[in-house]
This record gives sequence, C-alpha cells and structure tokens, in this order.
Amino acid sequence: MDNTGKLLGLEQDFKTLNTHPNRDGYEQFLIDLIKKSLGNAAATHIKIRFCTHEGKEICVAFAERSHRPVYVEDSPQPHFYLRVGNTTQELVGQEALEYIKPRFP
Repeated sequence: MDNTGKLLGLEQDFKTLNTHPNRDGYEQFLIDLIKKSLGNAAATHIKIRFCTHEGKEICVAFAERSHRPVYVEDSPQPHFYLRVGNTTQELVGQEALEYIKPRFP
C-alpha cells in the first residue's frame, strides 16, 4: 500500500529479484531476510501466503507466537522490540528483563 492506502501489489517487488521474479522468489527473499534479522528459529514461526485482491497480487505474513524472546540482529548489539498499540517500542535493560521474565520462563 502507498501512503494514501492505495493497494500497489507485488509486481514492482518481483522485478527487483535477480532470480525467480515470482511468488517463490519473493517468499525466499522474505524468509532469508527474516532469518538474517531475527534468526533461524524465529523464521520457523512465519507463515507466508499469497493471494489476489482488487486485481493485485499481495503477500500476507502471519507471525505465530514464539516461545522465547526474539531479538533483532541489525547491529553488533541485539535489540528487543515490543508492539504497543500501533507503535513499536524498544525495551532495554531492566525494562526488557521485567517484560521477558514472566512471559518466557
């Protein structure tokens, strides 16, 4: 979707793929990106589906609940994020420990 809510579809995204410019190549690209950013174990909790809506091919990713904390590995230091309403907040230090401890014994 663009900033106005108009559905764009995956046509332009497929064109950015060097090999397999199709659903299969796009799913492989997404899974590789998730594994690199969140780890192999986290990638097993992602289910990717494709469908057509309003004449446009779209991709929907479903994230199952993990049984362990998942950290973003985008720098030398891993980061822990939490969704709060419609925002994403990073939790650090004691705040992260207090959130993680009761949820992931």
